[in-house]
Amino acid sequence: MSLKKVVYNHCKIDHRDERRALFTAFNGDLDGFKAAQVKFIKMYKDAVLGEHYHEDYRELFYMLKGRAEVILEDIETKERKTYILKQGDRLLVPPQVAHRFLIIKDSLLVGCTEKPYQSPEVNDRSYKFNESN
Repeated sequence: MSLKKVVYNHCKIDHRDERRALFTAFNGDLDGFKAAQVKFIKMYKDAVLGEHYHEDYRELFYMLKGRAEVILEDIETKERKTYILKQGDRLLVPPQVAHRFLIIKDSLLVGCTEKPYQSPEVNDRSYKFNESN
């Protein structure tokens, strides 16, 4: 799998009035992505998360609040790319692309997977990032 399949962009507000702002993380625009699991991650302190990949499904992240540096690495080619997620940004990670998040305190991140999550042993493949890259 190549990093060329990664989708990274900022989602604009769809509608705003005095009551609310409406924005969409995905709506049929991510090559058939369908969420089987949706999780919300609220950070109490700066931390490193992830350091794994998924064999056969994609994972979508949407930053509701805060900031994170995300390092992606193709597990076969070792091609690497870094993204900075800010409020309103989304990132679609293909299968067999390892991901590591350096996420700051008070961030609120939404994660969606194409397969139901059972456990780290079933869903996640641990991945050691080479620090020299």
